[in-house]
Amino acid sequence: MLFGTAGLFLGLEMLTGNVVEPLLYGSSTGLSAIALVISAIFWTWLWGPIGLLLATPLTVCIAVVGRYVPQLAFLDVLLGNQTPLRPEEAFYQRLLAGHPDEAMSQAEEAIRTQPLAEFLDQVALPALILAERDRVRGELEDEHAQQVADGVKEVLSRLQPPRAKPKEPRLGGPVTISDHTDIVLCVAGRGVLDEAAACLLAHLLEELPLKIAILPHASALKAIVPDADRPRIKIVCLSYLDREATAQARYLVRRFRQQIETQICVVGAFWGLETDGEALEQARIETRADRIAISLRGATEAVNNAQKGVMSPEADGEPELVDLAHQISSVIERTA
Repeated sequence: MLFGTAGLFLGLEMLTGNVVEPLLYGSSTGLSAIALVISAIFWTWLWGPIGLLLATPLTVCIAVVGRYVPQLAFLDVLLGNQTPLRPEEAFYQRLLAGHPDEAMSQAEEAIRTQPLAEFLDQVALPALILAERDRVRGELEDEHAQQVADGVKEVLSRLQPPRAKPKEPRLGGPVTISDHTDIVLCVAGRGVLDEAAACLLAHLLEELPLKIAILPHASALKAIVPDADRPRIKIVCLSYLDREATAQARYLVRRFRQQIETQICVVGAFWGLETDGEALEQARIETRADRIAISLRGATEAVNNAQKGVMSPEADGEPELVDLAHQISSVIERTA
């Protein structure tokens, strides 16, 4: 009876640990390794062997309570194995702390499972948007904003350049970048953070058969364009993290069109703008740009379409939002 009882306990423990608990809790308990060790020590000290058996279920229950009760959310942070910060928040925090190497490690780990363009659009750009919002609220000093912008540029310079898509052969040989190639001017709107966002866009545009140039925010305020390059500038991309900067964007659109004698296409990139058809169309009307983009993907598509000569004054967004923007534009024109 002694050996039968011990065997029964041993068999039930193995069955519970390897079959029942995985079926109930899934592949993971959602607890960190140190939380499991500390909980086992605590419950064993409190209730002895019974506490050791109940340590994992009780700790999981406490973590679940912290996950769904806002007042006890700190329990999920202390016990859970999920990172408390979203990827863009962690990226921003590392840059703000002055650790570009850690931000670089996060970028390298991310691009192993997703394209570089997706990482820049979903992590790096939202991190700059968070920094801009802190700056507008007065919570981010100019020195720290410069540190974040420099960190983004450093990470970008150390990442591998995007691979150019194979281009179909054309008459006269392959497309090459020469002194006569059209220029895409990425303009930093107001500050160093806008300039960092313009660098992200310029990095993705390198795969196009165009020459990419970045105009710093100091020169952008006066719309200073080198005389020698003016005839070659065909596309101007204005980069703004502040969604309320439509007035300055309208001023720059007018100045660039006055200084550049040839026909140009202007893309207004308001990275912090919501995906709303009415807001997008209103921003396009106020700035008098040819298109409004709110993502790196949308801005890249706008430049590509402009380079191919199929540019249309649409707002960047989902098809239904674009249709709504057209309807609003038609109503405004009829009203006028």
